[in-house]
Order: sequence, then structure tokens, then C-alpha cells
Amino acid sequence: MRSIIDTKLPVLAILEGFIADNLITIPIVLIIYYLLVSFLLFVKVSIFGAIGLWMTRFMKKRAEYRHIFRMAAYAVTLPSLLIVIIELAGFTLPAGYLFDWLLTLTILAAATRLLPSRPK
Repeated sequence: MRSIIDTKLPVLAILEGFIADNLITIPIVLIIYYLLVSFLLFVKVSIFGAIGLWMTRFMKKRAEYRHIFRMAAYAVTLPSLLIVIIELAGFTLPAGYLFDWLLTLTILAAATRLLPSRPK
């Protein structure tokens, strides 16, 4: 088998060390990428939680940060899925992040309007 690879597929013989190294590196990179994306989404939801808490005070609605944090997590889901689907379809939004944040903010504002009012 080794002689066939050396004679018929010299490219694989050259890349043998490279392929073996990548088989070890790819899972590590994927784990680091997953952790980074999860952290960034957590930060994004936290920011929208703070914005939503500010909106509840402005609209005189009754809510705690833990409620708004959950609402922000739900509000982030739909725009994120839309961006992923659009990019998988081969299209690129020129202002994708702006679209994502504005749609998330709109969903969060609409949900905040439905909260009960503060007692007087």
C-alpha cells in the first residue's frame, strides 16, 4: 500500500504528516470555536437583557433582569437563524449584524410591551 501511494499518489505521500496533524487539530479548533461563539452569544443576550431592562423602566412595565434575560435569549434566536439560513443559501447581507441587532431589538420591544404595568 505504501509503495502504491508513493508511486501513484505522490501528493498524499507529501501531505501525510500534514493530514495526521490536522486530524488532531480540527477537533480542538472546533471546540474552541464552539466556546467562543457560545460566549459571544451570552454577551449579546446580556447586552440585550440590559437594554430590555432599560426599556421596561422607560415603558413603566414590571419585570426583573432574569425575565428580560430569558426574553432576550428568545429574541436573539430568530434573527440568528435567519442570518444562518440566508448565508447558507449563498447570499450575503451587507449589513447583516445591523439587521440582526435591529430585528432582535424589535422582537424584544414587542415582547416588552406585553408585560404587565407597574403598580402605582
